[in-house]
Amino acid sequence: MRWQDGHESFLYPGEGVTFRHPERRPVKQAAAELIKILKSAGVSFEVLPHRRTETAGDEAVALGALPQTVAKTVVCRTGTGARVRAVIPASTRVDLGRLAKAIDAARVELVPEAELAGLYPEFELGAVPPFGGTAGEEVVVDVGLAECEHVLVEAGVHHVSLRLRCEDLLNVADARLADIATG
Repeated sequence: MRWQDGHESFLYPGEGVTFRHPERRPVKQAAAELIKILKSAGVSFEVLPHRRTETAGDEAVALGALPQTVAKTVVCRTGTGARVRAVIPASTRVDLGRLAKAIDAARVELVPEAELAGLYPEFELGAVPPFGGTAGEEVVVDVGLAECEHVLVEAGVHHVSLRLRCEDLLNVADARLADIATG
């Protein structure tokens, strides 16, 4: 196993462990499709390759960006099963109560990681962007990101980010603004 800090070690799974490799489209295709969406919308953006990162905070470090300018997408679902992409600064966490209030839902919960791979086969697990992929999902962007002229979002993979104006992100994602993040 290659760890995030670069060192390598052997990992021996215990008895009864099964490895599954979900079929996914090539990761380059995921980023290419997001780029296509931005180009067709006439949005100016930058493609920023970087070392592989697993968290939005690590992405900020890899790119030399302030964590409050890096958007992380948290996939949630309402009590009715409708999915919502909550987009918040890397330096914060989603407040499920505030998110529920913002979308007028009785309750909201995080979608378990085990389900995400099946829901978004076009993206790497943990790299769901605020737009693209499954259509029809509501997108809510935290007001803290709107304070930034430009934001960074993952491009569906853990080693490429996109830099675009927050206003363009709101338009492309057809998102609403709400106060949904907590320190």
